[in-house]
Amino acid sequence: MQKGKIMALELQKILFPTDFSKNAQRALPLAAKIASLTGAELILFHTVYGTLDRPDFVHDREKAITDA
Repeated sequence: MQKGKIMALELQKILFPTDFSKNAQRALPLAAKIASLTGAELILFHTVYGTLDRPDFVHDREKAITDA
């Protein structure tokens, strides 16, 4: 690749997993810039470990299954 040239990317979606750490906060603007330059949809994804183990969630889940 020649210096100063940007390789053409055909992106439709960019999945940006985040833990909201300082590193993720520094990386997000770059992901947003890439999405902007390529016309891709930027999807932010965050999950919390252990959420499904909470007693209130287990009860609600069991109730939803029973009521279905």
